[in-house]
Amino acid sequence: MVGNSSRRPTTEKDTQMEKPVITEEIIPEDRDAEMALLGAMMMGGDIQACSAVIGDDAEHAFYTPQHGEVYRHLLAMHERKMPIDLVVMRDYMRGVGASDDVMGIDFLIELAESFGAPENGPHYARIVREMNDRRKLIRCGWTAVDIAKDKL
Repeated sequence: MVGNSSRRPTTEKDTQMEKPVITEEIIPEDRDAEMALLGAMMMGGDIQACSAVIGDDAEHAFYTPQHGEVYRHLLAMHERKMPIDLVVMRDYMRGVGASDDVMGIDFLIELAESFGAPENGPHYARIVREMNDRRKLIRCGWTAVDIAKDKL
């Protein structure tokens, strides 16, 4: 027989399973899609359609926390029927105590310029949702491994 696939574990270390090291390279995320979604929403895209695609897990849908914060502010502004442009948005975020990370005009301009067309917003939202779904599956897998290890 070739290899050691039939060898039984002989030491405690051989029987221990360790959680794999997950690096940035394999965590499912697409920052470009996140930025494109926010840019499309900021520049006249259908915010309601985008939020419907993202679904109820908007709090965790974005890999980049600053993007999630901007998304929440965009939804709040939309619900209040406020106009959305860089000046109004920055003023709104300042008024609600948004983090300094998202109030910088350079950051907002970068987001506003990060999309192909406003009507592509739901497509960008689908990508963001799919990346979040994959991250949730990874977390479920880790939980399953942890539970299985506790039962051994």
